[in-house]
Amino acid sequence: MERSSKYESHDLAEALVEQKMYRLAHPYIQEADDRYNDMTRKIIAAYKDTYPDAVLGRFNSMSDVVLFPVPSRCLNFCADFIVSKADDKLCDLVRKARESHWDEKDYGRMWERLDELVGISLDWT
Repeated sequence: MERSSKYESHDLAEALVEQKMYRLAHPYIQEADDRYNDMTRKIIAAYKDTYPDAVLGRFNSMSDVVLFPVPSRCLNFCADFIVSKADDKLCDLVRKARESHWDEKDYGRMWERLDELVGISLDWT
């Protein structure tokens, strides 16, 4: 069956829609909204089921590490995005965007690569 979404998993698409619908129903989500953060964890789990080599990533980090393995339990704000696999080019683009203080061109290239890797930005409260 062909899907109209770029996401291959029905569960992943459902998790993304669930969080989007929650945001629409609750335009002013409170800080530390457990239900919303649990939805983000559900997205991570469904993504990992769909893409077994998936890794999490951070845009801003005190270390040089951009990508890291998905842990068994994700704490709030543990990651900014998830991608289908580790990718040196993405790491380089994130570092370059950081170093350029998020220059528009560097920022755009980074997001293009995230899109190529079927990346998803993760939301936390």
